[in-house]
Amino acid sequence: ELPAWIPLEDGGVLLLFPDGLDEARNSNGELLGQERLEKTVAEAGSSSTDELLTEVRDLAGSFNQDSGQGDDKTVLLCRIRRAAGEVLQAT
Repeated sequence: ELPAWIPLEDGGVLLLFPDGLDEARNSNGELLGQERLEKTVAEAGSSSTDELLTEVRDLAGSFNQDSGQGDDKTVLLCRIRRAAGEVLQAT
């Protein structure tokens, strides 16, 4: 269960994806997994959202290539930007 409030830091990344994305497997049977997605985001550092989205798309493309799961390819990617002193939270 997720917490009711999630603190968001300036410059942080919010990535929302369907469960089928991290459950995809590559040709070797390896699971894509949430950890690989988290690592991709963490390694992107301050990359632009376009660059980060390309990284996530390339990673996902190397998994489940023949599955036909078109509904599991949609992601929402946001980089948090705020004015000084403003508190941001997602519910």
